Amino acid sequence: MRRLTLTVLSLAFLAACQPATTELTEEQKAAIADTVAKLVDDEWIAATDPVDFDKLMSFMHDSDEATMAFNGGTLHSYATLESVFGEHFATISREPSTITDSKTVVLAPDVVYVVRAGTFVSIDTAGDSGPLTPFTQTLVWVRRNGAWKVLYGHVSHGAPLAEDT
Repeated sequence: MRRLTLTVLSLAFLAACQPATTELTEEQKAAIADTVAKLVDDEWIAATDPVDFDKLMSFMHDSDEATMAFNGGTLHSYATLESVFGEHFATISREPSTITDSKTVVLAPDVVYVVRAGTFVSIDTAGDSGPLTPFTQTLVWVRRNGAWKVLYGHVSHGAPLAEDT
């Protein structure tokens, strides 16, 4: 009888010690995706017309973990991102863009992956316009201390599109 009692108690203890599942319902995923989508829209507005560098950087995770693949290199830490992006955007007044494809995937309650593609035109502070250029961007948003921020990302540009003649 003692063995049976010990076995039952052991199984009950093991069952009680299982980690809670983090499976989200479709409604929960939709709510999280909607929250991040609104931030993505705000981030995009800050990066486009006109460029609001301070607001753009407010969406980045302010830590040494922050990483972005950008212009063929990898940037590590918020300070590096701020420096390199600051130089990049210093001469750009506007970057009107068109999103042609977008997908948001909720990976976990505090992790969302966003991929977007489209085209943009850089307009410098003198008003000169660059070529229409395709891009792809991926961002991993994480929620820490209640705030959603971009922790990891990647931006790549394709060859400028030929102008219609």
